[in-house]
Amino acid sequence: MASLQELRVQVNWLDRLQSLNRAGCLVVKHEPDDTSRYERARTQLPFVLKRSHILGTRFSVGHEDYAIDVACWCQSPSGRACGFFTVFRVITQTSAPSWATMFCFWDGTDSSPCFRGTDSAKAYALQQGFEEVTNEI
Repeated sequence: MASLQELRVQVNWLDRLQSLNRAGCLVVKHEPDDTSRYERARTQLPFVLKRSHILGTRFSVGHEDYAIDVACWCQSPSGRACGFFTVFRVITQTSAPSWATMFCFWDGTDSSPCFRGTDSAKAYALQQGFEEVTNEI
């Protein structure tokens, strides 16, 4: 069996996220006053899973033995505003995820960053320690 280190770069994690049904992917609310963005994240989850581009992966700090963080970006449905920058934490010990959480949803509202394209979103993800995925399977 491949190690999680090997799986992190060998597996197309976006495909694995998309294979989870909506019940297998939870949206995490962080701040008590984050209600409106949290509701948008819950509403946009199916769209984000369907339309996102993977920006990079990294091991989840403190959870390196069973979790991988996946940064994604997609254009908003209107195509005119900021896109959706998301980070999913995939819980797995194999190449098939058990479940995932979306713990970051930035859409340019509520003081969240605005990324209008894949390049700026990817640059930000790389600055945050994500490694670019170049060999998606």
